Amino acid sequence: MEYSHFAGDPEGAHQLPAMVGRDGLMRKINDQLAQQTSRPHILFLTGNGGIGKTRVLLEVLGLAQTKFNDILSPDYVVDLYHIQTHTPDGLAEAVWNALPPTASGRFSRYEAQKSAYARHQSSGDSRGLAEQHEAVLNAFWQDLAVVAGERKLLLMLDTAEKAVYTTRRRAEEAVDIAESWEWLARSLSIIPNALVIVAGRPQCLDLNGELEKRGIPYEVVEIPPLSEAESLAYWDEVISHTQNAGNEQLVERLNALDARMRRSAHFYSDGLPIVLSLLIDYLSMAQQGDIPAELRVDPAQVQERVGREPKTVREELEKRFVERFIHNARLGDTIDALGRAPKGVDANLLSRLLNVGLAEAERRLEEVRKFSFVKQRPTDKRFFLHDVMYEILKRHLYDKPTDASAGARASAIINQYYSDALDRAKEQLDEVMQPVWEGQRADLDFHRISQATIERQTVLAEIVYYRLRQDPGRGFLRYYRYMREAILSGQVLLDLLLQTELLTFWNEEDPTWEREEVGGIPRHVLEGLLSLRPVTRAWAEGDY
Repeated sequence: MEYSHFAGDPEGAHQLPAMVGRDGLMRKINDQLAQQTSRPHILFLTGNGGIGKTRVLLEVLGLAQTKFNDILSPDYVVDLYHIQTHTPDGLAEAVWNALPPTASGRFSRYEAQKSAYARHQSSGDSRGLAEQHEAVLNAFWQDLAVVAGERKLLLMLDTAEKAVYTTRRRAEEAVDIAESWEWLARSLSIIPNALVIVAGRPQCLDLNGELEKRGIPYEVVEIPPLSEAESLAYWDEVISHTQNAGNEQLVERLNALDARMRRSAHFYSDGLPIVLSLLIDYLSMAQQGDIPAELRVDPAQVQERVGREPKTVREELEKRFVERFIHNARLGDTIDALGRAPKGVDANLLSRLLNVGLAEAERRLEEVRKFSFVKQRPTDKRFFLHDVMYEILKRHLYDKPTDASAGARASAIINQYYSDALDRAKEQLDEVMQPVWEGQRADLDFHRISQATIERQTVLAEIVYYRLRQDPGRGFLRYYRYMREAILSGQVLLDLLLQTELLTFWNEEDPTWEREEVGGIPRHVLEGLLSLRPVTRAWAEGDY
């Protein structure tokens, strides 16, 4: 295949301004928003990767913000993809940051208790630390209840399957889940008129055990694939968006793809919006001879083959998508770099991975922002790919022996980036702690101490994430070293973050938890460490 045929900008894969379909689902959620309740309610939106869960959340958020003035709704969706949200402290902070400034600025108890906790930690005295920690979390709910007042509170959580660490093999088995979810379920009753919309792949439903335990009502809505009519409407929306962008040449190409081709694309995409958008882009830029023969046959034959060989069909499509994007002269390197750093890429890291200047890296990130498979975290401006794209790139590029050299180079650059970030975090902590060395403890800025400490903890946890995947044995040693530091210094949040990374890694490698070792790490060692965590955390907080 001549890759030059695919050198054009992938405009077919742009994020569309309007969601297509889902009318029945949106009416149902509209009714939930309008309903006043005396008990909190959880709505699970489930579906396979690429089904459009995040897009539904964003559409609901826009609906709540524009139509329901009596609802306290966030400015953005909190994403459980980020492990900081898997601790009670991290989730509280994420929810607080997501609230509009008119609300987040009224959390005086919470901010005061956070400062008191930071002051207590910096004193080196662990006695009473657990009680002070609990006071921080209680103050969060008290302030949230006051700010919400009589209004309905809307909380929105995405990628909830990441909060489930083990797979339930039998109905009676317990599962390991994020401590933040247990805390949320335990505390949510303080705000009776609350609606929490949780989106995730089907395994996120293992979270409902905590709700059942506390009698919190919940409802599960499965997001279906796009119907054939909705897929055809999606094509029309792409054409309209392209026309509005002034790209008449691409509009002509899209219009040249007839109804039979569009119907075939629907069956090949299996009704998944993200796959359909990638497929539309592929077809719009391919030369006639590059369009797969299987897409030029009768749609009924396509439907039959997809039903008979779904895995083969999916792999064929994914391979073509990788060829389309990775070999794109202007954008391929950027997408490749994003795929190699699942903890997010900022301009600094991208400039290193691509060996370009900082301004050029910023321009490239801005260039890919428009795609349906690219996300940006509001709090730190890092860029991420849709989880489906991470999976596609891993299967068809990064796991191949031919990628070993490029993978090793990227790993070395990422490791150095985090080493430098750790040095900066230490310098920042040294700066804010300077009054202690000068005997001026009263001049300490405990808010800055708290922020600097959290930033360092996040860097340490992300180092463990990458090291475990580069070399599990060495990564485990790195985990153990940081875990001991966390316990001996009373940093319970750091211990929770590290544990989350370890559990997530094991679950990726062994979803059924049946293997006796992963990457040289014996399971009995892992289980022994996990069983001791509550005891060591209690010791770290002086709760003994």
